[in-house]
Amino acid sequence: MRNIIRSGFWLTTLLVQLSCLDNSDLIQPDDVEKWVTIKSNNGLAGNEVFSLYEDSDGKIWMGTVYDGVTVYNGNSYTSYDIFDGLTDNTILAISEWEGFTVLGTFDGMSFFDGSDWYQLTAQQFGLSYFYVYSVLGDSNGNLWFGTDDGLWRADDTSTTDLYDFDCWECNWVNVLFEDSKGEVWAGTDGGLKKFNGNNYTLWDTSNGLKSNYVYSVYEDFEGNLWIGYFDSPYITKFDGSDFESYYLANDLAKEFIVPISQITQDRDGLFWIGLEDTGGLVQSDLNFFRSFNTENSDLTGNSITDIIRDRDGNIWVSTYFNGVSKYIVK
Repeated sequence: MRNIIRSGFWLTTLLVQLSCLDNSDLIQPDDVEKWVTIKSNNGLAGNEVFSLYEDSDGKIWMGTVYDGVTVYNGNSYTSYDIFDGLTDNTILAISEWEGFTVLGTFDGMSFFDGSDWYQLTAQQFGLSYFYVYSVLGDSNGNLWFGTDDGLWRADDTSTTDLYDFDCWECNWVNVLFEDSKGEVWAGTDGGLKKFNGNNYTLWDTSNGLKSNYVYSVYEDFEGNLWIGYFDSPYITKFDGSDFESYYLANDLAKEFIVPISQITQDRDGLFWIGLEDTGGLVQSDLNFFRSFNTENSDLTGNSITDIIRDRDGNIWVSTYFNGVSKYIVK
């Protein structure tokens, strides 16, 4: 949805320009019996879904655009909106912090303690507007929240403003991520940051990245970091020292580029790559690929906004306009 706000790129088919090896481990796109569709007619508050999150109790949170958030507890769906206590009905990001589920919205943040909602709005925070695109509760008890005009870190007693006066583009924070070492990363419009206290290291196109517009960040099972971009047909692997990029494109690649909204792995280690606009979903072992879309599978939509793997290994895929698809692993 950030892409829909900011620009309009279109891509119809994704190809991975890699040597094609054995694809026997890849899921076939016509394996339709394993896809489950969740829409407004069977549980969701609305079909325009932007964010997914599995909380510490195993509940799946599905943040919508305009219609609040829906929570699935394994048996039933419960939805919340501004009339229940949300600051806004557009949910851009979800995390947990100190016993709260935290939602980043178009008007600040909403905090849920399991029974009641609490708010931090633009007015309460002293801002004219407060679009929270990314939230992260880290393992040290800090709450990080990024907007299109800065980054903050809070604990139980204080809030630190991490506005970057040296890199203006870095103040649009698309994604926040904590790796297995407890290090916090921020994907911004000015590159990729790794924080050490109030200081940071910045990577951009001058020292390893394919684009400065970092849109998604993921750590694989081997501890490598993977970076997806808003405006580049590459995914980049960072092992802590060196960068290695993989080219993803189709016949229109020289004209059109689609944002890579999310990267994750299934329990077998295969990558799932989500693409906004009409890009669809790709599964890959980085030697071969399998493309999912509404024409060759029961994927509910082709504009992928988020992907998560739940504790049972199932893959949840949110789409813009078409609800959520769940791929059930047996």
